[in-house]
Amino acid sequence: MLSCGTWLLKPYEEKEWNFYEFLPCHFPQMLEWIPHYNGLIELNIKPNISSLKSSSKNHTGKEESRISEKAQHEKLNWLATLYQKRLLTGKRKYIQLQDLTIDKVRPCILDLKLGSQPFIPNKVEHQMKKLKLTTSAQLGFRICGMQVYQKNFNSTIYKDKYWGRTVKSENLIYAISLFFFDGKKICKRMLSSFIEKIENLMSTVEECQGLQFVSSSLLLVYDGVAHYDKNIEVKVIDFSHSKITQKEAPDEDILEGLGNILKTIKKIREEKYELEKYWVEKLSGQFNFHISLEVTNKISFENV
Repeated sequence: MLSCGTWLLKPYEEKEWNFYEFLPCHFPQMLEWIPHYNGLIELNIKPNISSLKSSSKNHTGKEESRISEKAQHEKLNWLATLYQKRLLTGKRKYIQLQDLTIDKVRPCILDLKLGSQPFIPNKVEHQMKKLKLTTSAQLGFRICGMQVYQKNFNSTIYKDKYWGRTVKSENLIYAISLFFFDGKKICKRMLSSFIEKIENLMSTVEECQGLQFVSSSLLLVYDGVAHYDKNIEVKVIDFSHSKITQKEAPDEDILEGLGNILKTIKKIREEKYELEKYWVEKLSGQFNFHISLEVTNKISFENV
């Protein structure tokens, strides 16, 4: 995913592009719940490995001084390799989508993969095995990624999809509540705002008969330094496997996942004080940390 002003550029996939083109005419009620779409753009991307060197020298945090020159060199080589592998260079088409973090000073993002069913025909067995090892099979969703700003530490906690796969149903409430914890407290008004939005989203999905959100994700976004109950976002993303069917019914799979997300957030609201106490104790000097490989002051907490 590339950034271009107020837009994110996602590598073109025909099925996903068709979805964005198709939606306004057939399911306009869903437009509120997806990122704004701005058509296609064609770019000729040229690799610029040297930019990694300059960006790696801009770290000013105290912890950065602990990293040796050798570690910095290894870091740069790793980033260069990743850059070459992941970035699609050359002349390519991209789907232009709204950047939901553009107006956020400290964007906090929770990515929840929706669905409990396999979606690639020739990989059904493999996918079922993966789903059964996560909360997807039982609850219809799993954590696919998280970043949350911690005011007390002036840093950002990162969690990736591999961590999300290790979260089990019995400790899911703790994992999700971390997203709403700012280092000191959980904002009850923000929880209520997200609950209201998800309820409204579910009502809209129920109206969309025949629309199947296969392997889509739910994004929850807020600003870690703004009023927590203001300027929050709830959006459905990733539609490369979504499809239109002849069923005269809504997507029950995504509704199950959304319903369980809703239940989890409501439970967090009910158990707010116990969860705050848990995270205060967990994060108060009880962890090891290291500077992220990406940006200064973005710290990854290892034992959370």
